[in-house]
Amino acid sequence: MTSPPNVQPAPSRLSAALQTIPKNAERLILVGQSPFLETLGKLYAGYNPGCKQNRFDRLAADLPELGDDGVLFLSGIRTDHPEFKNLLNSIRQANRSGSLVIECLNPFYFRHLKYRPYDPDALESGFRTFLRRNDSLISETGWHKDRQLRSGQQGDALARWLKEEGEVFSEAALKILDSPLIAYRLTCQRARRISFQAQVLKPVGGVNDVRILEPLSALSSLPGINAQVSRQESLLPAKVGLERIMILHRPILTFAGSLAGLQKMREAGYLIVTEFDDHPSPWPAIEENRYLTFAGVHAVQTTTPVLADYLKGHNPEVGVFPNQLNKLPDINSRKPAAPVTIFFGALNRQQDWQPIIKDLNQALKSIRKPYRFDVVFDHDFYEALETDQKSFTPQCPYAVYKSRLQSADIALMPLLDTEFNRMKSDLKFVEAAGFGAVPVASPVVYQGCDPEGEFSMMCPAPADFGKAVAHLVSHPEDLKARQHKARAYVKEKRLLSQHLSSRMDWYHSLLDRKDELDRALDERLKALL
Repeated sequence: MTSPPNVQPAPSRLSAALQTIPKNAERLILVGQSPFLETLGKLYAGYNPGCKQNRFDRLAADLPELGDDGVLFLSGIRTDHPEFKNLLNSIRQANRSGSLVIECLNPFYFRHLKYRPYDPDALESGFRTFLRRNDSLISETGWHKDRQLRSGQQGDALARWLKEEGEVFSEAALKILDSPLIAYRLTCQRARRISFQAQVLKPVGGVNDVRILEPLSALSSLPGINAQVSRQESLLPAKVGLERIMILHRPILTFAGSLAGLQKMREAGYLIVTEFDDHPSPWPAIEENRYLTFAGVHAVQTTTPVLADYLKGHNPEVGVFPNQLNKLPDINSRKPAAPVTIFFGALNRQQDWQPIIKDLNQALKSIRKPYRFDVVFDHDFYEALETDQKSFTPQCPYAVYKSRLQSADIALMPLLDTEFNRMKSDLKFVEAAGFGAVPVASPVVYQGCDPEGEFSMMCPAPADFGKAVAHLVSHPEDLKARQHKARAYVKEKRLLSQHLSSRMDWYHSLLDRKDELDRALDERLKALL
């Protein structure tokens, strides 16, 4: 029989490996002869280009010491080898900090077995014995097991193998047979255990990805951290030594519908954080409920200092996490000989682009080099462009949005100077720069990213947008130079890996003061009620 549909496949080898390497590692030492390690090193560099990487075919006496934020990654290890314990001992004695990742062979993987297993119970029992032995060796040699996961699932290979005979295996046995590798992450010091849960909205325009999914994925790569994301409320049972944080993503909390749920979370021992990255004026229910969305939780996290100052009027505990990219985008597929592509992709920006459209259309008439517009989301803007060199993509998933941005050379970002806009984040600017698209932008919000105009073109007046576009299309040397500088800006300053430590420092400070924050929350609720 084939594997039943409810059996969760093991992560791919690359995916599992990335889950075991902290995204903010300062040093990564890859040991082994597998070509897979070269692929892993290149992929990891996209997330953390500042990490110093070393590659060795085998363990050697001159391996550099790991340090607090270093990782030693060993590939193709047999834990049943007589020297495995000595290996763990020698590495532990040479390092007082850092992490050790062992990618070990699973002897019960169906292709590693000498004979077909006709006794599923014996298979499961043997695998449990194998894991217990590994745990014992890990403990005896002074390591702490921080993570263990299956690795390397290979599609339909097991299903074809199962068809050769008529055995019936349990779900647990199928998972064992389908996992070529078992990956362990070991730490010298026991990590503080924190569970993040996030309650999110229906995905719109990538806001879930940038503010919740990608940051929590990066945080969960750190020792001691795990994360879950759901659109439904689900509370974990209390466990000794496990601290729990609930992040409510852009909630609209009401006295009638939310107080009971908040109290339930508090009684369960959660630290409750609201994530909000816009001025709340478009949602009148927030004001109608006396800003319970912010005052009714322990702390608030947001994107900009300006918005943070506003939110502190409702809750003094505000953390500022500017939007960062999870990974430096890959632009190798871009066609260098294509016409210059001008990208515009935004929701609810009609009032912002209307002042610039007349001068933009006038400037387009003067351009003599090939260009094209790629418009996403806003059909009115597409229709207002007085050119045939344009294409349109309606509202789409975030991955599609990024795929359109991937081929862009210039990105238009007009913003009127309003209270709401002044509290917006610079995400679109950072996304464009990461893909190598030169931002042509209003100073509102975006000026702080590039105050000297090294790679962007700031446009204080509406007519400046058309002039900037015409200049960049007509001067390919300047366009290319700015594109390279834009990518360098993101690579050096605007990746999640560079900011994980400051995020965790804030969460640690909240957890350390949880009793104090709970008393302050009580006082705010009394005042509201």
